[in-house]
Amino acid sequence: MKSEEKSNYRVVQIRIKKSHALFQFCDDACFASKNLYNVGNFHIRLVFSGLSKDSEFRHQNEIEVLEKIEFQIEQVNAVKSSTFDKQKAKHILKGETFGQEEPTRLNAPNKEKPFLCYNILDGILKLTCQPDYVAMPSQVNQQTLKLLYRDIGLPTNCFQGWHNESA
Repeated sequence: MKSEEKSNYRVVQIRIKKSHALFQFCDDACFASKNLYNVGNFHIRLVFSGLSKDSEFRHQNEIEVLEKIEFQIEQVNAVKSSTFDKQKAKHILKGETFGQEEPTRLNAPNKEKPFLCYNILDGILKLTCQPDYVAMPSQVNQQTLKLLYRDIGLPTNCFQGWHNESA
């Protein structure tokens, strides 16, 4: 699909009365999705604004988010590596060849690349068991974060565009 082509979407609006059996489920899902979107936006904005300033001029929230990311990034990389090793071992036990490469390590944002990429944010929210993240099915919470990145105009891939490590 060419980038200048616009996609057509079909939207269906369904109204659920408060007396409907699924109302509470839908209400909770929408509430958790909205909160997760706001949590992601909060992290992305604070990382960007915190890294745009000198450390002595950072707000307390910016300091906390940057320290959290700095602390959690190694754990996110360890989980990625462990998952890769388990998948590789499973294929070896079956006698199959494993064609995937070792996962690329994620690096914390810095002054040159101040954007928090999707993989880091997703990993940190998983590791910290963020209540709104774990309240929803994994496909829903991941799509909510991807919608946030699309709305902001950032790529979801850490190694695309502004986060290109090979450049």
